[in-house]
Order: sequence, then C-alpha cells, then structure tokens
Amino acid sequence: MDLDGTSQLSPYLRFGMIGMRQAVFAAVQAMRTSPPGMSKSAETWLNELIWREFYIQILYHFPYVR
Repeated sequence: MDLDGTSQLSPYLRFGMIGMRQAVFAAVQAMRTSPPGMSKSAETWLNELIWREFYIQILYHFPYVR
C-alpha cells in the first residue's frame, strides 16, 4: 500500500479522455520496443486492462452480480 504502483489512468479511461485502444496500442508498442525479457511490466499492465474491461462488461450486462 505504500508504493505508488498504479498507472492512475482509471478516471481518464472511465470518462473517455483516453481511449482503450490508445492504452492497448501504447502497451503493445512498449512490449515491442523493450529489450528482450523486459516487456513483463507492459504485459502485466495490458492484462489488467483486459480484466478491467471484462468486469465492466459483466457489471453492465449483469448488474445483480455485485
């Protein structure tokens, strides 16, 4: 909890100031341009974006899941 380990992009994604495609593109570019074996953090961030979108869709279509 004492580490600043988030991207802090959630409100920008939520309100459409940054598009999901932009975020995915940036993560993929980071993975492509990083040295071999160093793309793990971008890969992890992309995975978390995917899970975020998945749960947003679940809550939208099945609001009683909470």
